[in-house]
Amino acid sequence: MKLKSLKQNIDQFKAGAFLIQESKLYKKGQVDIEDFQVFVLLRNKGEGGGLATGLHRSFDPVLISEGDDQAEVLVVQGSVGGNDIRFINGYGFQESDEDEKRKQFFARLDE
Repeated sequence: MKLKSLKQNIDQFKAGAFLIQESKLYKKGQVDIEDFQVFVLLRNKGEGGGLATGLHRSFDPVLISEGDDQAEVLVVQGSVGGNDIRFINGYGFQESDEDEKRKQFFARLDE
């Protein structure tokens, strides 16, 4: 992950949230952004990739659900303007993937 560029974009666009696929993170705690809580889903096989979702701390972010290597989905909830909003970050299946992997992905979303 290109952390410097991410921080510049957050500042420039005054972003309250970011969702990244293929984060290339290998361990939790690698990303520290002032005033943001960052949640990551790592690939168990140590291949990099993975997901990263960051919410501004004023949103009172909480982790709702995280998937696995078969269904890469990360769900975080925050409160914005008094409304609870769920941010769903997912790395979808590829067209060449087997039907079972597709089913697992959509089953995880249904949860």
